[in-house]
Amino acid sequence: MRRLMMICALLGACIIAFAGQKQKTGQQPKVDFTVNYAVESNYNTTTLRKQLFDKKDTSVMVVAHRGDWHGTAENSLHAIQKAIEKGCAAVEVDVRKTRDDSLVLMADETVDRMTSGKGRVSDMTLAEIRALTLKEYHGNPTPQRVPTLEEALRFCKGKILITVSNYKDYKKEIDALVKKTDTGTEFFQLEKVPRKKAATWKMSIEQQGPHGNMFDTYGGLRAKGVTVFVTDAPKAFNGFLNISHVNASKSMSSVYGDGQKVDYIMVRYDHEIDGATVSKNTYQVENHEVADAFTSSNETPDGRADKGNNVIIMLKNTLYLDATNATTAKSTDKTETRDEQQHAIPTITAGSKPGRKDNPYPTTVVFRQTEPIKTTDGKTYTERLLLRNTMASTLVVDDFKQKVYRDSISGDTLRYNIFVPADNSGSEKKYPLVVFLHDASCAGQEDTYTLRQGLGAVVWATPEEQAKRPCIVVAPQFDEVVVDDDYHQTAAAETTADLIRDILSRYPVDTARVYITGQSMGCMMTYLLMSKHPSLFTAGYLVAGHWRASDLAPMSEKPLWLVSSAGKSKEGAEEAIAEWQQHGGVAATAEWPLTATDEERDAETAELLSQGGNIHYSHLTTGSHFDTWRVAYGFRAIRDWLFQQHK
Repeated sequence: MRRLMMICALLGACIIAFAGQKQKTGQQPKVDFTVNYAVESNYNTTTLRKQLFDKKDTSVMVVAHRGDWHGTAENSLHAIQKAIEKGCAAVEVDVRKTRDDSLVLMADETVDRMTSGKGRVSDMTLAEIRALTLKEYHGNPTPQRVPTLEEALRFCKGKILITVSNYKDYKKEIDALVKKTDTGTEFFQLEKVPRKKAATWKMSIEQQGPHGNMFDTYGGLRAKGVTVFVTDAPKAFNGFLNISHVNASKSMSSVYGDGQKVDYIMVRYDHEIDGATVSKNTYQVENHEVADAFTSSNETPDGRADKGNNVIIMLKNTLYLDATNATTAKSTDKTETRDEQQHAIPTITAGSKPGRKDNPYPTTVVFRQTEPIKTTDGKTYTERLLLRNTMASTLVVDDFKQKVYRDSISGDTLRYNIFVPADNSGSEKKYPLVVFLHDASCAGQEDTYTLRQGLGAVVWATPEEQAKRPCIVVAPQFDEVVVDDDYHQTAAAETTADLIRDILSRYPVDTARVYITGQSMGCMMTYLLMSKHPSLFTAGYLVAGHWRASDLAPMSEKPLWLVSSAGKSKEGAEEAIAEWQQHGGVAATAEWPLTATDEERDAETAELLSQGGNIHYSHLTTGSHFDTWRVAYGFRAIRDWLFQQHK
């Protein structure tokens, strides 16, 4: 028995020791250590640098000591990435020189603490250090490697400022690397910040919780005018430090004819705000013009009130149109620049895969409170933090579901977005179906890109449209250019037809009311699919596209509406109409200006319809090819016409 007790005691001690060891090493949930070299920043580094060295600027700026290394490896590219994602203004890194004169990111003289190896950095070559893997702060291994300072500088370019703690030790080499990488905007020396702002306060991980001394420490520093913090706790900066009165913020976006834009920001404060102290001059929003700002009883503009915990910052948005015709006049408007980038693809040939591009429709916004506001209990808030929204929503887009269709025979797949009215459950009601096909510039993008590029898909699913005529909306997202100007096509064209048949079999669709529409490449696909499968569709809305006229005879008796501007779409529309007329189609045509009020467009539509016929063609006399679809899906009278068509 005694021996048994001794064995049990020994086992117990082992268990305790093991548990203690496990607690000591701090086993953490699995972390995605993938380095995203294209990580998006919410800041312009030129602007950040100007603020940093502006003596009069009182912004609070966070410098992440060794990056935001909580859960990852300090002085790693991943730690820098996390600091960018969390909105830090800068990172502070440490460097050491290898035996072969390379500067690497490392705080210690040895690699023992932070890597899988041992030895002094100065005794090792760059290749030897590259062979090691980094550890995170609990000592757990990561797949990350030790970066060079050159790599870190290039990673920070255009995204975040960077400073080196021991700059003076390697001044000549660092200056040479800054010049080589063209990162003079991003690199700075902390000791040269010319204002009473810079303070170093490094706090252990155990002190970062709400029961530590962070409140007192940071609050005291800020009270003394310190507004640049070098900190080990950037993650906790807004949450624990009590220097921000903002609990949360949310951006709300809508889709316009020229793409998704942020309509307003909801800012939720920790106390009720007196609405009389809030105006549009209270806030500045990066890359946006503030139209109005007011307190709200809820988180929407509909709750406008004299007081509330929520402030709504309304942003000014306008539809960009090149009414002077983009082929002859060049604008410097940022929207046009974005549009050119959006639509520029290397080759527009069937089967080409342009690959994903940077997102031209970000939902993250950076803003700041520039004037004091008051709470209803008399407190004054002089918020100076540079803030960004913590949540984001996009009206209508968020109501679509993302799915993948797989052909049971060929195995081909097609990504698509689908909207189904909320009242369809358990009902025998049948709904019209609208199919929207995007242009070539959307090929290869993420699932919802076609929803956010313009109104072609989402306009049918808005609450206003659904109240008048509930319908199901399907918007495929193609991986490739499906058709080209030489009338070549890929298998995805037929897969689209199969997808539509699958939708008809699985959803409550009124098969007598199946409508198809598309812009540019999508318009060409509409021509193609309606001519090959005329019995599948009730009517078509063809926006800014063309197809080989000799193939189009099967469409001649279909209800069709065509809209085009200059170029191939105009020529294609005229050739198609001539072909249809030879096969019994009756056409009515008109020339419309690019811009018009809804009332004027209603009258134009009524006039064109009064001419009779099953084919209607509206040629927009000014504007670019892109302008055609920027306005076409805003023609409410044409949307009305489309839903009036039945088999």
